[in-house]
Amino acid sequence: MLQGALWYRDGFSPVGKTQGKDQCHCTGSDFDVDDFGRVFVPDTGRGRVGVLDANGNEILSFGGYSNQDFCGPESYVIDPETKLLRPRKADDPEDLISPFAEPELAFGWIVGLAVADRFAYVDDVIN
Repeated sequence: MLQGALWYRDGFSPVGKTQGKDQCHCTGSDFDVDDFGRVFVPDTGRGRVGVLDANGNEILSFGGYSNQDFCGPESYVIDPETKLLRPRKADDPEDLISPFAEPELAFGWIVGLAVADRFAYVDDVIN
């Protein structure tokens, strides 16, 4: 049961509740608040992190659902000759786009995060 909250926001993946030392916290996730009162909330079901203002309004989100193959611009590319995946080479043409380039921040199962003055640290047990 929620107690002491100033506001409550539906629409994000659950923050788990554990009771006692023998229960699993694997479906729950932790969130954090920065110095400006913005709340960074893992939205594990959609593979992203939502950022809420101090009134609970979503102001932005970052990341997207994917797996560990999705490494942004450094993802493997399909070799034009062999049609097989391989690491990017320095002499590859600039228009050789990886099928794994998007999303640049790929999340699979977010279990927690922490924010600092300039960074968000995301704990993802899959990626």
